[in-house]
Amino acid sequence: MNIGRTPLIIFLVAVFEVGNAFAKSAPTLPNSYDGFAPSARSMAMGSAGVGLAGADRDSFFYNPAGVADFQGSFLSANLIFLRTSNASPAEVALYDPSGQGLTSAYFVKDSGSFFWQALSDNVVLTDNSRSQISIGRIGFSVSKKGSNGISQGITLSYLYGKIGYTYDDPVAGNQADIISGNGFALDYSFLFPVSKNLNFGISLKNILAFMFWNNGYNAEQLPLTSIAGFGYNDKGFSAALDWNKKYYRFGDLKEDSVNIGLEQYLTDFLCVRAGIESDLDFIFDDMTYTCGLGFKIKKIQIDIAGQREKILNQDSYKAAVSVSAGM
Repeated sequence: MNIGRTPLIIFLVAVFEVGNAFAKSAPTLPNSYDGFAPSARSMAMGSAGVGLAGADRDSFFYNPAGVADFQGSFLSANLIFLRTSNASPAEVALYDPSGQGLTSAYFVKDSGSFFWQALSDNVVLTDNSRSQISIGRIGFSVSKKGSNGISQGITLSYLYGKIGYTYDDPVAGNQADIISGNGFALDYSFLFPVSKNLNFGISLKNILAFMFWNNGYNAEQLPLTSIAGFGYNDKGFSAALDWNKKYYRFGDLKEDSVNIGLEQYLTDFLCVRAGIESDLDFIFDDMTYTCGLGFKIKKIQIDIAGQREKILNQDSYKAAVSVSAGM
């Protein structure tokens, strides 16, 4: 080793460590990157679906391997048109970062899909700060079914975000930052046939996922999410049972949930849906309940959904509508 270079190396390492010591954590929440049901159909089914097959069109979100059998093309957009709660807006923003308005749009063709999805659109207030958070993703999914019947899927997403952050600095007083971020996420999933109409799915989300914020804020590693569950499809009836585990990197939000969803086509025109989401305590009053209807007119489908959940023991409601078209 060149002894003459040693002081320079020590100096550079010291500068790097000092920079890290003074870098700031981005004012995001543990669940800022979770996302939520990509359509009124999936919302109505309790946000369950990792094991559903049969060309399931919402699979880009739950399990991209589920579109391995899809034939043709499909276009969909989802709108959350109602949000109301007995909890305060500040409390709602902490536990449900989803916004209102257009929240997702996606195009499925054959065994792949291209999508846009809003992940967060909320305002977080503390005693000495205010953060207006907007995070979304654009990406694509591809899947392939092997000769043994096992399907594999992969999703690659580009992440983007902006945060308006105002806070009180003990020395400098009131401060304001505009923070922009870009990143990426990689997901991988499997779908295993158990019997003729029953499948078992596994989805690993954010296997490799980072968000890089500017303006002196640290990069963030997104929380890993693992989902495993069964899906059943037969003659217009679908049922899904998921176990969802999130590995948050900070905060005290509950990380486990069980999601159950049912769908039944009563006629070629009308179907009904219902679902439940619960933590592992299975307290009925604390569960999230969902329901919805689907209307199919030739290649056009209109889905509506409602959701009731508890936020800090206060009733909160959400409603969404999706419009989809086969092409």
